[in-house]
Amino acid sequence: MENNKNEWEEIKKGARELKGAAGLVFGALFFGFMTMMGIWAFLEVTLQRTLTLVQAVLITAGIFLVFIVKSWWSNKQSK
Repeated sequence: MENNKNEWEEIKKGARELKGAAGLVFGALFFGFMTMMGIWAFLEVTLQRTLTLVQAVLITAGIFLVFIVKSWWSNKQSK
């Protein structure tokens, strides 16, 4: 009976971890989507032309890539 209770506790612990990971992934996707929409709207207003979804995704990915490389480079330099 005690072994069964320990297994149940492990299952509950794993479910909490999975729920936290799912929330983190959803939050990251939502943040990325909202950032892309903001950049898309900003570029449409400033460039005065219509962007396609592919162009907006590529521009957003490029901006994120610049920040990722900048962060990686500064971490590499600090070591």
